[in-house]
Amino acid sequence: MKTKFLTIGLLIIFAFAACERKTDNPASKESDDTEVLSEVELNNPQDTTRQDSSNILQEVCGDSQVFELWYTEDFSYGTVTVFNDVEYLFIQYDLKKELADQGWNINATYLFTGDYNDLTYLENGSINWHITPVEEEIYNDNSTSVVRKIPIAEIEDACFGVATKVRLNNPDPNGQNPNPRAFINIDGNLSYPWKVDYSYCIQACSD
Repeated sequence: MKTKFLTIGLLIIFAFAACERKTDNPASKESDDTEVLSEVELNNPQDTTRQDSSNILQEVCGDSQVFELWYTEDFSYGTVTVFNDVEYLFIQYDLKKELADQGWNINATYLFTGDYNDLTYLENGSINWHITPVEEEIYNDNSTSVVRKIPIAEIEDACFGVATKVRLNNPDPNGQNPNPRAFINIDGNLSYPWKVDYSYCIQACSD
């Protein structure tokens, strides 16, 4: 009988220890692009490039293009909208309302526009987001929607590649701090912009 109680006691201790280990939060680690692409699964992929933005801050010439922000979960964190007016190219980042309501906000954006051959790639196939020609912008005002703009006069080609990543602030002090990318979902296939040869072309503005 004593042996039976001892066995049950040991099982309870091991179960408690397993729960303790499972609830520990691992150290925050930013996955590289190759790891992220292999981990993300879309339950119902759809072509997000044909959506209309409901929160565009400027008047749009022609058609805007909307891309989703994905990381390792099976849901998007928000959108990235690319559009232009007469003077500027705009890249607008919007978090989903439910995340914004929970206290999430945008910490930084990494943006490249131009010829993908000008990007620097790491050995694992990821982009090196921390060197030129990628440009980083930091935000300290708890923004949930930010816009970056580039003078059209400074853009050499009418059509060019776009690659971007967003770093978010997680309001959970014990949670992970993910770094979603703007995945371009064309024809139901989850792909990076530099893998599908995506180009944005400056849209003509009516008089």
